[in-house]
Amino acid sequence: MPYAVQDLPPLARVFARQLLHEGGGLGLSLNVRELKGLNEHIDRGSNRLALSLVTLGLYIAGSLLMQHSIGPRIFGDFPLLAAFAYALALWFTFRIARGIARSGRL
Repeated sequence: MPYAVQDLPPLARVFARQLLHEGGGLGLSLNVRELKGLNEHIDRGSNRLALSLVTLGLYIAGSLLMQHSIGPRIFGDFPLLAAFAYALALWFTFRIARGIARSGRL
């Protein structure tokens, strides 16, 4: 009996290779009604998260540009690049808020 137990790992390795390399394999089809729209929800949520991170980066970049007063100025003392970063970040913020409001869920 101990001899058979010692041969289990090599036998399992051979079995796994036969399943994977010889075109064989086990297929599993899973159809759950409650999860039909899961991909759409995950896509929408990940897009919102990505846009939120870009928006956060623009707010931080605009703040750094304001602090160091880099670039040309508008309205006397306001850096143009910072104004552009803030305007773009504000537009993205409204876009995210509109998407959340249209979905009806927070």
